[in-house]
Amino acid sequence: LVSYDEDSLVELGLAGVAAEGAGADALAEYMAGNKLLPGSIPSAHCYCGHQFGSFSGQLGDGATLYLGHVLEGGKKVELQLKGAGKTTYSRTADGRKVLRSSIREFLGSKWMESLNVGTTKAPTLVVSSDTIIRDKYYDGNVKPENIAIVSRTAESFLRFGSFEVCKPKDSKTGRAGSSPNDVELGRTLFDYVVSEHFPQCAVESNRKETAKKVMEVIARSTAEMVVGWKTTGFTHGVLNTDNMSILGLTIDYGPYGWMEYFEKDFIPNGSDGNGRYDWEHQEEICLWNLEKLAEAWEFGGVADSEEVKVVARDVYGSTFRRIFEDTMREKMGMGSAMEGDGAFFEELWEVMDTTKADFTETFVNFEGFVAGAGGGVGAALDDLVGSCADKNALEGIFSKKLQILRPSMPPNQILALWEMCQTEPEAVAAHFRAPVAAIVSEIKGDYEKLQKYANYAQMKEALGSVEEGDVKDKNRVKWRKFLGKYKKRLEEGGGGG
Repeated sequence: LVSYDEDSLVELGLAGVAAEGAGADALAEYMAGNKLLPGSIPSAHCYCGHQFGSFSGQLGDGATLYLGHVLEGGKKVELQLKGAGKTTYSRTADGRKVLRSSIREFLGSKWMESLNVGTTKAPTLVVSSDTIIRDKYYDGNVKPENIAIVSRTAESFLRFGSFEVCKPKDSKTGRAGSSPNDVELGRTLFDYVVSEHFPQCAVESNRKETAKKVMEVIARSTAEMVVGWKTTGFTHGVLNTDNMSILGLTIDYGPYGWMEYFEKDFIPNGSDGNGRYDWEHQEEICLWNLEKLAEAWEFGGVADSEEVKVVARDVYGSTFRRIFEDTMREKMGMGSAMEGDGAFFEELWEVMDTTKADFTETFVNFEGFVAGAGGGVGAALDDLVGSCADKNALEGIFSKKLQILRPSMPPNQILALWEMCQTEPEAVAAHFRAPVAAIVSEIKGDYEKLQKYANYAQMKEALGSVEEGDVKDKNRVKWRKFLGKYKKRLEEGGGGG
């Protein structure tokens, strides 16, 4: 046992255990999966999911074991072990995790909790002397790494993808859920979820109306979670439907990241070359995922998906805007709401993006500016310009982007294939032996990725002829203009002081 979170252990009824010598040793045995907790029945969850916009069919817990739940103080807490070995859904993998990824999950979930954003929790981190072979940088250089197991808790680990087991064959990918059109299963799962987590939404003998009410709650909690991400500079990295909690919890900490220098298109996941899950698009992607949940409910005989989608859009959109603007006003000391605040915040993101300002330092610098009711423009300006990426940092940012966006095939081939997709899509599909919609979508993604690559390559090349002083001067002009508007907004809205 190398680390633990006492607050999470208390929720499991294990207060003080990790601090004791013998207790800590026993806890490590249980949390490593070497011993079975009394009353637990290890199992793995079968779910499906849309991954990067396409339905992937059956997925499931390939490295996670569900041990059961604990009732402590009238509160239900489910417990999982991640990295404890193979499960029914491991396929060709070994079901193990290494220390670096486990530390990321352990620290990430605790920090998210401290930010008051919905999240699963990680009570313990256990490391073994046993090793497994891993290719850390995906460059063919494999090395042994120590096995690590992180425990996870939540009220529920059910995901949007849990309901997608009932999805029939997908027209784009040709894949189906593990129980396509199984209405009995879909309704049983839905009824269980309502009774366990949304009893206040139940409409007697009317699943369709119940589904609308449940969607209201899920859409609201999802919007609140995404606002928490957006306003703290967090990007999840893999917002597939199987990574979306029905309770609005941040789940599955994989290639996530909190930004340092601000980028609207920040991508922490090196596999997301098209930027589907970048910082800027998380809001719309999570709405898209809610719509897929609505469709899954229809496949399971629960609801009319179009009616539920209307609820999802209305509730998610209005909740997101309200909480986002309230949060930003609080972060910026702006007092009461005013018309045009939404546009003002968008302008802030634009300035932060073009100057590559440090996300956290920007808002820290605003504190001093607000404390003087906008009076100290000069000092705030110096601090803000000083927090922006210098020439060396910009080169690093552009180089990382080029690495992520590197084309998967020669550019001339991508351009030729995309041109053929416009004129002879059936011929392209026949060549690749894939559905037309699927192959056109994939090649379009490669084309758009190539355009981004070319843009960043041009930006990096242009940076070579720019002096450090020129970078700071341009940033100073942009921030001076914004601070002028910020000062006026504080004066008009009763902020500052």
